[in-house]
Amino acid sequence: MNAEAAYLFRHALLREAAYQLHLPGQRARLHAEALAVMERQAGGRPAELLLGEGIRFEVHPTDPLAEDLADHARLGGAPPEVQALYACRAAALAERQYRPEDAMRLWEAAAGLLS
Repeated sequence: MNAEAAYLFRHALLREAAYQLHLPGQRARLHAEALAVMERQAGGRPAELLLGEGIRFEVHPTDPLAEDLADHARLGGAPPEVQALYACRAAALAERQYRPEDAMRLWEAAAGLLS
């Protein structure tokens, strides 16, 4: 194992160990706070989804972070609409970046939240 791989492996273990030291409620609060901070830094939450003919939205500064925001929303206990908002935006970004597997996974997650 080369030095870089050893570092990455140990780093991942340390990160997971530190994460597990927090109680579940504390982890949820931290995820909710991370969501709020990231939204503020990006200029606020994007407009709500308009469902019907299709999902269309303007590019928003949170879009590059949308998948992380969806994860923080889920782990922080945000309402399903917020989780779906970021899952949809992340799916649309994945489509634009020609990542169809990621897009499908994210669209399915959003559909599950909206059904």
